[in-house]
Amino acid sequence: MHTKPKVAIIVPIYNVEKYLKDCLDSIINQSYANLEIILIDDGSSDRSCEIAKEYFYKDSRITLICKSNGGQGSARNVGIEYISDGFCLTPLMQEQSYYVFKASLKDNALSANNINYLTGKPLECMGGGHKNNINSFKPIDYSINSCIIFSHSSYPPTDIEYIHFVDADDMLTLDCIALCIEQIGKCDMIWHDTEYVYEDGIESLSYPSLLESLHISQAEAIDKIYSPLDVWQHYEGFSWVHQGMFHIRLLDYLRFSPQIQSEDALFGMILFAKAQKIKIATKPLYIYRFHTYSTSEHNLQTNTPLKPYPNYMSDIAYTFCNRYKIKHYHFAYSCTYICLGLLAFIDTFPKNLSEYEKKLRDRLIAFLQVRAIYAFGGICFESDPKYIRDLLKPLEPYMQKISFNTKIAYFYPRLYRVLRFFKSYVRQGE
Repeated sequence: MHTKPKVAIIVPIYNVEKYLKDCLDSIINQSYANLEIILIDDGSSDRSCEIAKEYFYKDSRITLICKSNGGQGSARNVGIEYISDGFCLTPLMQEQSYYVFKASLKDNALSANNINYLTGKPLECMGGGHKNNINSFKPIDYSINSCIIFSHSSYPPTDIEYIHFVDADDMLTLDCIALCIEQIGKCDMIWHDTEYVYEDGIESLSYPSLLESLHISQAEAIDKIYSPLDVWQHYEGFSWVHQGMFHIRLLDYLRFSPQIQSEDALFGMILFAKAQKIKIATKPLYIYRFHTYSTSEHNLQTNTPLKPYPNYMSDIAYTFCNRYKIKHYHFAYSCTYICLGLLAFIDTFPKNLSEYEKKLRDRLIAFLQVRAIYAFGGICFESDPKYIRDLLKPLEPYMQKISFNTKIAYFYPRLYRVLRFFKSYVRQGE
């Protein structure tokens, strides 16, 4: 008798007490039951961890991991390492129905700060936006080094075949995993559509359906299998994380770059580039919630009041003391690491490329050139606490889409400051 494949659902959690029960109910009530549900509390300061524990106690498929705050990418990496034998587990306590472990990241785990997750080899120098420590493509993440794990098993799962990410303020339709398993066949991944829900007075937007954005018909989606180049034809930029399910083998030499915005961009581009066969599902199976407290910070204005920031953003927050500037400088910093990550991935390509590999490389470079617009925009701020300018050096050959003003700011910073002062002086006199 053929056993149904096990699917790991990985849920990063941070201060989402208002939404978490809806999310977890949508997961534990899936019509497909062979699940490993991994909840990672990323240092929440509200009741999120308490709520997660309530669900842990009542569903033996749930594992709860508690760590200090490091961002969504860091939290997802913890979930990945748990199912990839990336932790050394030290028993702390055993109850009748569950175990508690202290988990320490193995030195050779792909998420370790000294490891290049694209090759599995040690990094010569670690990144992090530090002026004299910039020869890497990923920021340093100390929050992942140790954590506490609550599990109903005495050892991590070893039989995971597929993975689906879910954000803790979003939901799955109850047939999501069942339909993914039914339709994925022998493909590496399945990409399904998303339904959008708007709350807190956020104005609803009209998004094209997945089929419309891919310029394919429903019949084509049902009948065809796609390559990355097929699905990227109509995209100038790309990000992907919770929009489908993929085979665990795609995580060989792939992790999230931690502590950045849009961590799904670099991860999604590399994930798709590693895939050979992609299935498109025609039905929306993921419910994305727009709300005021989202990490995407919808409706952010220049005068929006400050909020508490995690330690890894304290230098940015202290420098700018303005929520709008903090977000946009951090986005520029993040795009810098997205570009550096793409370059590092392209460097793993063989020297003698096939025609397909050449096209794939060129498409990734096109994505990089678009992200570079925002990366180089970081030098236009009045301060540079993360030393973005020093990180940008390897990106100079990819400045084709950079504006003239930004090129002035990068190559002639003193002239740019003079011109900026003069422009401000003229405005004041008007």
